[in-house]
Amino acid sequence: MNKITVITHATIHSKSCLFQLDCSSRQGNCTYIFGSVHEGAYRAILTNRKFTGKWANIAGIFAVGSARDASVVAGLIGLLNGIASAKKQSKNKSPVRIGGDPGFAAALSTFRDAEFRAEIEIVFGSEENELVNILPIWNTDPVLPADDYASRLVRNMFSDRGLQYDMDRESEFDDQISVQVAKLPNIKLLAYSIEYTTPIKTEFNAQLATSLGVPQGKVIGDLMRGVDYVIPETGAIVTKEQVTQIKGGKRVQIMIFNDCQITELEQVKLKVGLNRVPAVVVHLGQQHRLGAYTKIMSSLDGSIQLYNIEAKYAPSGMVSVYNFNHTLSRSAPAFFVRWNSASSRPAETKQWQLAAQNSSKYPFISGTTIDLDADPDSSHDIFQEIQQEFVHSERRRFTRRRRELPLRDRVTCLGTSSYMPGMYRNVSSTLLQLNNGYDGVLLDCGEDTCAGLLRVFEDNYELVLSQLKAILISHMHLDHVLGMLALLSAWKSTLCKSLIVIGPSQVGRLLDEWGFFEVSFIDANRLLDSAHTISTTLSISSVEATHGLVSTKAFSYIIQSSNPRLAIAYSGDTRPNEILAREAKLACVNLMIHEATFANSDSTMAEKRFHSTAQEAVAIACDSGASGVILTHIASRYSLSIPSYGEIIPDSRIKIMQAYDGLQIELDKSLNRFPDVELQRDIQREIFARFGSNRT
Repeated sequence: MNKITVITHATIHSKSCLFQLDCSSRQGNCTYIFGSVHEGAYRAILTNRKFTGKWANIAGIFAVGSARDASVVAGLIGLLNGIASAKKQSKNKSPVRIGGDPGFAAALSTFRDAEFRAEIEIVFGSEENELVNILPIWNTDPVLPADDYASRLVRNMFSDRGLQYDMDRESEFDDQISVQVAKLPNIKLLAYSIEYTTPIKTEFNAQLATSLGVPQGKVIGDLMRGVDYVIPETGAIVTKEQVTQIKGGKRVQIMIFNDCQITELEQVKLKVGLNRVPAVVVHLGQQHRLGAYTKIMSSLDGSIQLYNIEAKYAPSGMVSVYNFNHTLSRSAPAFFVRWNSASSRPAETKQWQLAAQNSSKYPFISGTTIDLDADPDSSHDIFQEIQQEFVHSERRRFTRRRRELPLRDRVTCLGTSSYMPGMYRNVSSTLLQLNNGYDGVLLDCGEDTCAGLLRVFEDNYELVLSQLKAILISHMHLDHVLGMLALLSAWKSTLCKSLIVIGPSQVGRLLDEWGFFEVSFIDANRLLDSAHTISTTLSISSVEATHGLVSTKAFSYIIQSSNPRLAIAYSGDTRPNEILAREAKLACVNLMIHEATFANSDSTMAEKRFHSTAQEAVAIACDSGASGVILTHIASRYSLSIPSYGEIIPDSRIKIMQAYDGLQIELDKSLNRFPDVELQRDIQREIFARFGSNRT
């Protein structure tokens, strides 16, 4: 089927508003993704469950955002990583095209030191083939370099060579490209013009054959197989071609506008040569632009209907609000608008819904499907609202808790998955709030860490950001570093002036190329022998981890707080490391946060991939003398196996906690606030059951 489907819409916690264009032909099927790509786009698509294609069939991502936006770049890389993983398991090795800002190649290349673990072929620019032509329209013509080293470097990052990336071997690229993201051309993508050819279909018309004198039965069957029939009375010959109707082969125009003003719309109209309303018009912008679009479209031939994409408040960021299907009417083209209502609340939204029911504007949200091959159909199934009791109750509960924000030491697990985000777990990130909450330390920063902070702290989100004193990056895998740039951008908006980032040396170059000069960077190698004092009450030291990296190092960290006296060890990704246990014991560590990627039954795989099993993590924590251990970085295969995950053997010497996203534990020397194991399992079962029953 050839169709357009909205797969994500903007919510409080996710800026991504995406839809897919599915094209099918005799050669195969391909899918293109369009819209505002932001951090967490891949996970938003997974959790919304509206994506109807196969990840391996994605042929292109056409974004409307800027290459100077860290959230957009992280979202693109996250999507590419997900597609690459799918293609790795598929026979479809076709390239993926990146369209949009010509600076995307340079911006993506800033992550050249990260280690990519799946191979994919990437090309940049517009798409032109027999089935679909996708043309970007700019406010000014972009100037592209004659030999784009950045594009070559990005292709190499995701190639088999990129899997074993070697700094010395790639010095040719590094010498010729010195990216300064802030200096990339500041041009605006006004629109995408898409010309799509409907597939040609043939249909045998038995009624027409009968009207021409062909008898029913076997003769009709012979005619369908191509055997001509001679009419006895007249001698006329009826051929299969005479009674076969050819459908399709028509060019359908789709226009995607990027929050254009009236003058920009006029500019697009002239550049594209619009004289008739396109079959589909998508506006990714703000509601107050509706008047301008209506004015432009009313000047063209054809009629138009208005649709709004609504951002509904949803605390989990996983709950789809409506399920809505619509068949495209050829005589009444559709006009879709993303209403950027990130500050809306359910009461305000409900009033807007009631007003919209009596107007020509219809909500257009995740799950909406437009059949591009369908016959005209004027029916509209609107406002099929799902039950929101859980959403509203969770909002009240979370808001009540967040507004209090007691001044206590605590640990918050923001992301607890390994490698790739999943429906129930985001990738690695853990927040420590020490010294009565005034010293924030972030342990790794996977993609969409900002959304994790917003979900947990909501009203106090900016306050928590302003209290950050240090970000510790354990190594250069994407699931540990991809969210750092967007988080730093959010941190800058708080106008704070003091933040330290500690990690492998490659993190320093990433910060320089993105212009985060306000941030102090410290190479973790310098902390192997002596601790670094962050403040009068906080110090950090590092231990080299065992993670089998090719070109970079991996680190574990020990964080010591003096008010009150607390010490926490963080393993990062590693095989069991006796050196970490020894150093943690010398520091009198109270809590160990240790990766536990695999269950004990998968110990061979853990050894091969340089990870730890759950029981190995517990053993290291026991050797360190810690009072408790939090097991995190859990492989997605175990997400729902809560009671038996890791076959953890209880140990009277230590308290064990299996992490989940949103977990918060108040810290004291003896870790008396650790919940018991059975309570932990009950909590997680309830969370997963609620998420599962409220996603549509």
